[in-house]
Amino acid sequence: MTYKRKIKYYLLRFLRVATSPFIAAGGFACGTIVHFHITSGFGLAIALFLAKLTRTSCIASSLAWALTMPLTPVFFYLNFITGDLLLGQKTPDIIIAIKDLTLLRLYSILVIGKTFIIGSLINSLLGLFLIWFSGYFFLKRYRKPALKFVKKYL
Repeated sequence: MTYKRKIKYYLLRFLRVATSPFIAAGGFACGTIVHFHITSGFGLAIALFLAKLTRTSCIASSLAWALTMPLTPVFFYLNFITGDLLLGQKTPDIIIAIKDLTLLRLYSILVIGKTFIIGSLINSLLGLFLIWFSGYFFLKRYRKPALKFVKKYL
């Protein structure tokens, strides 16, 4: 299956989810925020667990997990930026700490870890609410036109 065909398949499958827009958007948000954390291969299981926990769509969660997987490095970078902003650290300090990881200095590991964890928690909460509600309003208003667009042009 070509890449374009896979995208079309996943988009059609997501837009045809037969639940309310709120539940579908919640599942999409749960599948996306998993990529803000290091999951060590358990990302899909965690995304499905979050979807069950919040009583949202597991199908939308697994589709979002698959579609947003290439954005994981971007999400990790956002974690560092958010952690830097909240902790008041300077970005060059983080870059020096990353270079010092090769020397296994404990202080460097703690600086990077603290920045990453705080950034990932804040980004997860903000991302969950932003993706959930923007997805809800998009699906509520544009689900049928988007389905027609995907069928016709992709």
